[in-house]
Amino acid sequence: MKIAIVLGHRNNSAGTISELCTERLKMLIKADRIFDFDKVILSGGVGLFRGKNNFSEASLMYRYLKERNFDLTKLILEERSNTTKENVKYTLEIADRLKAREIVVITSISHRQRKLLNPINLFKKRLQNHTDIKLSVYSEEL
Repeated sequence: MKIAIVLGHRNNSAGTISELCTERLKMLIKADRIFDFDKVILSGGVGLFRGKNNFSEASLMYRYLKERNFDLTKLILEERSNTTKENVKYTLEIADRLKAREIVVITSISHRQRKLLNPINLFKKRLQNHTDIKLSVYSEEL
């Protein structure tokens, strides 16, 4: 099974989806045309810095994709995470249950180049004993 993981980004204080998150979703739409993912995990909880509502990042991403006629049967919401470490932990738990053999992380170049809490390094570390899973990244300059 080939899955994509889209890492969320803190919602705007008004409770709307962030511009950075919408850019990642645009990347997902392009990547899905190339890879034809079996499932897509949208990762992001309400977060540590709550705005005026309690919408999770994942639920706002779902709404965005629904408005753009993305195939909703592919989507799985991971709404427990509040940090990048938790994004990785909880999405990989879902990927394990799905018996994923290929994981494509959809994130921005700036996110994957972070020195602290670099999401790609966190994924690699957690997958180091899973040689049967191929990990790759899809990014574009934003």
